[in-house]
Amino acid sequence: MSIFRPISPRTRGAEHVGLLQELPALERSVVVFLRNWCEGEAHRAMLERDCLARLGTDTGARDYSNFARLMRLCILNARRPLLRHGLACPCVGADEHAFAQMIGAAAAWNRDGAVELAGRLVDSSVAWEVTLLAEGLGRMFLRFARSDLQAGTTGALPPNRSLH
Repeated sequence: MSIFRPISPRTRGAEHVGLLQELPALERSVVVFLRNWCEGEAHRAMLERDCLARLGTDTGARDYSNFARLMRLCILNARRPLLRHGLACPCVGADEHAFAQMIGAAAAWNRDGAVELAGRLVDSSVAWEVTLLAEGLGRMFLRFARSDLQAGTTGALPPNRSLH
């Protein structure tokens, strides 16, 4: 008996790699933001309003626009379809985790680590551009994580939520 399960090409990237509540605050903020962005226009408008309220008009508009640009680059240049878990899911998928770690590495000025992670998600021709966007967004997510911790919120799900 093998400890490895075959991974369907259709679900590669969605494999559970951890729990949202176990992620560092910055990475947790990234995953929650990513999931909301992927839910559609109503959620994107909510995220934009949140950026404007938390970061001010100029910085909030710039950072939200950069996140949207990052998402477009990742979606259009993905090595394979990128997958995520549902908005209320307490699990973290492999693609979500790699995306969050990329932004975390960029926030810590670890460009080598960030570009390596970007290269696993997107075509190498855009990995550097993705990394540069991630650096700016890393600062935004650091501010979000700090304010969430100060407010006593974590960006994580309350206990006992449904799995998917």
